[in-house]
Amino acid sequence: AEAAIKEATRTGVPQAAMTRVGSAPGPESTEGPTLTPTTGAPTAPAGKTYPGQENAQTIINTGRDEVKASPAAIQAVLNQVSYEGGFADPWHQSQFISSNGTQERSYGHWQLNARGELPGYEKFLRETGLPRDTHSQTLYVFKRAEEIHPGFSQIQDPKQATDILSTQF
Repeated sequence: AEAAIKEATRTGVPQAAMTRVGSAPGPESTEGPTLTPTTGAPTAPAGKTYPGQENAQTIINTGRDEVKASPAAIQAVLNQVSYEGGFADPWHQSQFISSNGTQERSYGHWQLNARGELPGYEKFLRETGLPRDTHSQTLYVFKRAEEIHPGFSQIQDPKQATDILSTQF
């Protein structure tokens, strides 16, 4: 568990997203999510849940089981969600209001923008017949990351993968 904490700290996992690695909360983790050692999925303290827990697990499962992505690529995708739309609402609209008073048209866990990735995501949905949900957003993000940076899903360095998503996606 200590090695996972050091690795998460080194690679930039937000501290709020990971207060302790392990299956049982310890004295340093009485509130907030923990990450289980087997999947990395956020879990709440015993008897509690937090918004987005199920969505975070869907992102991990989709990356691991369907995309066959490396743990580093999955971590980068999770990092990006924590910087963007968050885990709680799969179709969260940005709360940013521009200087002219209009609300930004960005949606979802990755805040897909109407003048950026959103049209591509909507085309992806039409082509695949998938619903607009966490699963399809995850598939689309990995697909686009591979198009932008071939080999993205097999990157072994979480910092490199996070930098690619942050600067090129």
